[in-house]
Amino acid sequence: MQFEEEGSRIKDLRLILERVAFAATLFDADGISIRFMNTDLSGLRDNNGRPLQDGVATEAQIESIMRGVQFKGLTPMGTALKQKVIDEIVLSKAQSGQLRKPVLVIAVTDGQPAGEPQDAVFNTIRYAYDTLSRFPQYGRGALSFEFAQVGNDEAAKKFLAKLDSDPNVGPMVDCTSNFENEQEEMSRASPPVDLTPDMWIMKLLLGRENPQSRGAWRVRSTSTGLWGATSWPVWLRSTSSTAIRWSAAIWSSPSRPVSSSRAIPTPRTVPAAARGISRAAAVWRTAPAATQILAPTS
Repeated sequence: MQFEEEGSRIKDLRLILERVAFAATLFDADGISIRFMNTDLSGLRDNNGRPLQDGVATEAQIESIMRGVQFKGLTPMGTALKQKVIDEIVLSKAQSGQLRKPVLVIAVTDGQPAGEPQDAVFNTIRYAYDTLSRFPQYGRGALSFEFAQVGNDEAAKKFLAKLDSDPNVGPMVDCTSNFENEQEEMSRASPPVDLTPDMWIMKLLLGRENPQSRGAWRVRSTSTGLWGATSWPVWLRSTSSTAIRWSAAIWSSPSRPVSSSRAIPTPRTVPAAARGISRAAAVWRTAPAATQILAPTS
């Protein structure tokens, strides 16, 4: 992975982490936690003895973490999603009665799953909802999934289209195409919409929680796809008792289009999106913020 597109995917991953961390810490000064699919950083500590992958809020912290990552391996998206997010974070807390807020899982990828059965992602989504349904105090409303794309790989685009249109799993998820594809599609709407990076990242964070926008934003099978067969899911987790009530688990992946300033908002443009997040989250009426990030290193 470190040699693909002259390393631009790794640069794009870093950019996404920085933007997401910036947006998340507008609501949660405790920062975020970052997990990589094929690299275990749990034993690393900062100068104060705290886990290096937790409490991440600055670009310097992200840079330090990235230096310890080995960018290699396959992308078992569904398997890792189940183990590192659904089982270890969501269901473990639900079973102990400690799940105090809904979790929004946002999967942003530049490639289709690899190194696992083709239906692994579908099975993980069904498994998560079916298991949560056994807890009457939570139920299906405790969890939401958003899948978003960056890049242009056709096979990955078809995977997201298949996921979005599945008669059983499709209603449980929301899918967002990459910025360029969404921008082109919205420009053809009647009346046309001038999609901005702020709007795109707001959709990434809130699309699953805003049914009114779902139809206008759904992934179209005619759109171009994602990059390659390797995806970079990232989960981000923050724990804070802030007044802003929203929760997100983000899967993110680097791809060439994201390195454009049009694809991901710069810090000075994020607050506008953050205000939208705050308003939508207030309507959602969740508990205080909690965000996770896991990234494959393939």
